[in-house]
Amino acid sequence: MSEKVQRNTRQRSAIRRVFAQNNRPLSPQEVLDLAQKEVTGMGIATVYRNLKALVEEASLIAVAMPGGNVLYEAAGKAHHHHFQCDHCRRVFELEGCLPGIDKLAKPKFKVHRHELILYGICAECARPAAIKPAKLAKEKRLIVRDRPCLRTASGSEVLATSPAFSAAKASQGGACGRAGRRAAYG
Repeated sequence: MSEKVQRNTRQRSAIRRVFAQNNRPLSPQEVLDLAQKEVTGMGIATVYRNLKALVEEASLIAVAMPGGNVLYEAAGKAHHHHFQCDHCRRVFELEGCLPGIDKLAKPKFKVHRHELILYGICAECARPAAIKPAKLAKEKRLIVRDRPCLRTASGSEVLATSPAFSAAKASQGGACGRAGRRAAYG
C-alpha cells in the first residue's frame, strides 16, 4: 500500500515539474508526454486523476478553450490572455491586458471579467523549416494564400486551421480554393 502512495507522489511531482518547466497551458496529453520522460509507464488516467487533484488544491487552474478543449496551467499568475497557434495547436500565455477593454461593452453593461484568445502562427511554426512534407503517404503540404494546407491523395486540399485537417490529417473537407493560389511546397 505504501508503494502505491509513493508512486502517486512521484507521478504528481513529475506533473508539477512539467508545469514548472513549461510556462504555458498544457493539454492532458501534453502533460502525459512530458511527464513520461521522467516516470515511464504513466498512463492518461493517472494524469487526469492528478490534474483533478491539483485543481482541487488550487495548484492548477483549468483553461476552457473554444471547441471544448480544456487545458491546465499553474494557478496564481497575474491576469493574462492566450494565443493559439493555428498550425501546431499549442496555446501560449500572453502577459498583460489591453487598457480599456471593458469599454468594448455596450453602454450600461458592467464587465466583471473577460478572456481574450488570439489566433495565428507561433514563432516555431513560422520558421520556413517548420512547414515540412506531410507524414501521410502521397500528401503534400502547401501554402495557399499564406495559409498552411494539405493536399490529399484524392487531390482535395484542407486548411491546417480547419477541423478536418486536425481531426483526420485530411482526406476530406475544408477546401483551400484554387483561385489566386500562391503555392509553395515544403
